[in-house]
Amino acid sequence: MDFTMPVWLKHKFLLVIILAILMTGSGFFQLYAAEITINKVSSKIVNDIYVVNANLEYELGEKTTEALENGIPLTFYIEIEFEQPRKLIWNKEIVRHVHYMQLEHHPLSDQYVLTNLTTSDQFSFNSLNDALAKLGKISKLPITEKKNIEPDQRLIGRIRTGLDIESLPPPMRLQAWLSSEWRASSGWHEWVVQP
Repeated sequence: MDFTMPVWLKHKFLLVIILAILMTGSGFFQLYAAEITINKVSSKIVNDIYVVNANLEYELGEKTTEALENGIPLTFYIEIEFEQPRKLIWNKEIVRHVHYMQLEHHPLSDQYVLTNLTTSDQFSFNSLNDALAKLGKISKLPITEKKNIEPDQRLIGRIRTGLDIESLPPPMRLQAWLSSEWRASSGWHEWVVQP
């Protein structure tokens, strides 16, 4: 009596590789992943208000660019914290500020529109690169008044930025949570806040 081995067992190694690729998600096949980098951050007091200046670099991935080009607005958060460092336990949060910017593409005019969701200021650009450059330039962003900070208090500033997945249309959120490209975030960057 002849016994024939199923084809899938003969190629078990190939099957394991295919399953591993499928389990890692579509990120394996992405040509361009989204990347956000914080290059420089500083803070100072202007008219008795602590303000932050920063240079951020946004590079959209293939899927996020495609969604933007197809009329899906992308909202980015910029989260800034001032903390008082402590030795034995975690730092004490003094102030936390989250700033939102929305990027849209208008296909009829072929314009990219960047909207500050806090002030409702809008800026139009002819190219995506120009819009991303403006998004990455933070200049004199007010955080808190000087009177809210104790004199001679040592502070650590922290900043991070990323794509706000919760602002996407509901049908896209699950896909966004499962894809590393949509979860693009800079991670925290720290600096010493100068009084």
